[in-house]
Amino acid sequence: MPRVSPQELLSCLEKGKVIPAILLLGDEPYLRDACRAQLIEKFVPEASRTWAVSRYSAERGETEAALSQAQSLPMLSPQQAVFLEDAEAIEKLGDKNREETVTQLEVYLGDPAPFTVHFSIRAEDEHRFIANAIAPLTPEGIAIFGMPSLESQTHASPQSKAGHVNCKTGDAFKRTLERHFHTVFMFSMNDEVVHTGFYPMAHYLLGVACHRRATMLSV
Repeated sequence: MPRVSPQELLSCLEKGKVIPAILLLGDEPYLRDACRAQLIEKFVPEASRTWAVSRYSAERGETEAALSQAQSLPMLSPQQAVFLEDAEAIEKLGDKNREETVTQLEVYLGDPAPFTVHFSIRAEDEHRFIANAIAPLTPEGIAIFGMPSLESQTHASPQSKAGHVNCKTGDAFKRTLERHFHTVFMFSMNDEVVHTGFYPMAHYLLGVACHRRATMLSV
């Protein structure tokens, strides 16, 4: 995999070149974030980004789950983006596990899925992700965020847990969004029913956020 600068990478994307896998390196969070935002903008339609952009962590042992997702057809999207964070953790594995993981990566990269762009990046703070996602939002704009509740993971299958990273309780989810918005309305969801009931009983949480803050609130 040849090394390219962020400018060269963005130039390739502007030319429409398809890149099946990218390793983002460097100590400048701004440059990594800029590349990631451009990659999502290029490969994943805006209407599909809720379900066609997924994140996994090698540090949590989710490399295999990330590769499995990369080989699964995306839902309602021609392409998907799979982020594997904390990729440097692979180097810290025991000899046998490291060799197995490297072999899995080599097998995938030898014949990558045509509908997936796979990204490996270092650990990043969730608030930077939210800030990038809402950057185009006008002061009067409304953003809707959703995630499986932390409590629901007790009953989730191993396959579901592999893709549900960083789940939160309703209160924690609200506090996270309130660092970026002045007003956040929380809703619970069970099956197809959206309601304002008890957060811990919800399978899914929705946050309707408005009145974006000029700068992220520090806590």
